[in-house]
Amino acid sequence: MPCDLLQRGADPLVLYTLRFRAPVSGKWVRPRCQAERHEIAARHSEWEIVAPPGLRRPLGVAFSPSK
Repeated sequence: MPCDLLQRGADPLVLYTLRFRAPVSGKWVRPRCQAERHEIAARHSEWEIVAPPGLRRPLGVAFSPSK
């Protein structure tokens, strides 16, 4: 990916790999996605981070089907 597509002034997203306790079964579940810490806390009552955070920068371009 070319570096000029990244927004230079944008704050990077800090995404965490997590696992949470399923409310029905009580087992620990590891989802396939990553999320920011505030989103994890809003969705799950019991959770833990299992890996170092990944940093991603938002792209400055959008999808255009005409190009």
